[in-house]
Amino acid sequence: NPFPLVNMAGLGGFLFPSALKGLSLHLHHPIDLPIFLGQIQQEKINYTIAPPALLNKFAAEPAMWGQFDFSELRAVGSGSAPLSPAMIEQFETVYGKEIHNMFGSNEGTCLAATPHTSADPVTRATCFPYCGDHSDNWHDYPWNQVKTKVIDQETGETLTEIGAQGEFCISGPSVIDGEGGYLVPPANAKAVTEALAALHDNPERRKQMGETSRKHIAAFLNVEKSIAAYDRLYQSLLD
Repeated sequence: NPFPLVNMAGLGGFLFPSALKGLSLHLHHPIDLPIFLGQIQQEKINYTIAPPALLNKFAAEPAMWGQFDFSELRAVGSGSAPLSPAMIEQFETVYGKEIHNMFGSNEGTCLAATPHTSADPVTRATCFPYCGDHSDNWHDYPWNQVKTKVIDQETGETLTEIGAQGEFCISGPSVIDGEGGYLVPPANAKAVTEALAALHDNPERRKQMGETSRKHIAAFLNVEKSIAAYDRLYQSLLD
């Protein structure tokens, strides 16, 4: 784990699953390339994450890859920048290692494209699964609790064409309209302004919504349930 254990990537991605499953967790931060590569060999790491630039270099230089014993390594997660389809294909067809394209934020957004959801390297490198209607049955992914879509900012219509540009919207279990906050129509500045103004003018309402949200999080998004959800997600990546 090259992440510091102060954000959701380090906590939800590595610490919680390893604690639940009794796995060995090897820490590495800040990243030092020689030590990092040495740890993968010496500790017989099965799963790690690495920046796209490092994976691109390994993909372009098979001789350098051959200098290391990565026989225990099963898959590598990457993200923060667009992945190269050629790199994914090289790793999976030549090196025999899965590449997972991942995106996450401390605010709760979690997206992942794996061979399970996107077998085609080009699609996996550039796109994440669309969770708009839950028609795809991806077991153990958080899609049964999260919906995502891209909308046209002018019309508010949902865009389904791959590569279409628009406003990214995500809906999860943390907001209940009228209780813990207000849900407003996408791309509707007037509705957002009116909702904010209503809260600004009503301190008691703000306090009530804050308390409702706190109770909701304590009941449905507590540590135990968050750990279990992250464990299901990453276990599905490891299976």
